[in-house]
Amino acid sequence: MEGFRVAELAERAGIAPSTVRFYERAGLLSPARRAHNGYRMTQPPHTHPPTPRRTTGQEPRFPGGEVG
Repeated sequence: MEGFRVAELAERAGIAPSTVRFYERAGLLSPARRAHNGYRMTQPPHTHPPTPRRTTGQEPRFPGGEVG
């Protein structure tokens, strides 16, 4: 069976396994299938690393003044 175990997907995404399970319950990920050994196998929407987001609305700041 193809896909990732929850722990593998979490490690690749840089998040906790509990977050992957939460995303599945919230409907953000497709429901996991069970492998023959009982592991939950999930298909990520893509395999690119997550993009950090700014939530404060501020421009990025660099130490030491302007860059470049």
